[in-house]
Amino acid sequence: MRILILGGKGFLGRHMQEQAEARGYSVSSLDIADEKPFDVNGITPKDIDGFDHVYHFAALVGTDRGFEESVAVLETNTIGTLKVLEAARVAQVLMTFVGLNNTWLNPYSISKNAAMQLCSMYAENFGLSIHRAITYNVFGPYQPWQGIKRLIPQTMVNLIKSSPITLYGDGLQTVDLVYVVDVVNALLDNRASGIFHYGSGVARAVKDVVALCAEALSVPCPNILFQQKRLGEPEKSISLSPSAMELQTPIFESLQATASWYKKSIP
Repeated sequence: MRILILGGKGFLGRHMQEQAEARGYSVSSLDIADEKPFDVNGITPKDIDGFDHVYHFAALVGTDRGFEESVAVLETNTIGTLKVLEAARVAQVLMTFVGLNNTWLNPYSISKNAAMQLCSMYAENFGLSIHRAITYNVFGPYQPWQGIKRLIPQTMVNLIKSSPITLYGDGLQTVDLVYVVDVVNALLDNRASGIFHYGSGVARAVKDVVALCAEALSVPCPNILFQQKRLGEPEKSISLSPSAMELQTPIFESLQATASWYKKSIP
């Protein structure tokens, strides 16, 4: 099978390429970080013609970052997705789009949710085969810890550096943790058109996740500093998949693998 990954140098893209190649698939990748940068806003049907499946992971991400770069976020995440959809319609290529599980009022969430609606529009009105994946709190090796504030990367790195742990709000917000390798393998297994949820179905308070990360790193659980919620983030939030995917990797094993990667990767 020939697959194309848009955003192949990103967190999901790198794991997708590894797992797809391990299955013997022919894998191509396009990314803004390539030596010859590829912007999804410039995609054409010719770029994806001949592939069996296109995985659209290209996006500008970040809850608070989006306010400073709102135009760029909307252009890439929403308009860019529209152009990928149109190219897929003309080339008649099966496509997977990864969406969010929240409706927070920030440019990132708004742009991704609008893109998901565009995917549904193309599926319903044009009969395009689109696998719409709603992912939850995906974590694992390669997830960046600089710039974008995400729970697992920030916690792991700060614990390794013995730096203070800061959480936004009261720490009782819940997350549905799912290992990135399990997610990309599930995406490779499921080529059906429709909306599918990829989460564990287990809600964990973010302050409890800090304790799990400390255990995975074999360090004492630290004191936590609580700060006011970020702009565009609700006071309380619950992340929980309505249906549990089949997890191949136990949560603690996946956290240990992630901890090992951060220990090797941070300067």
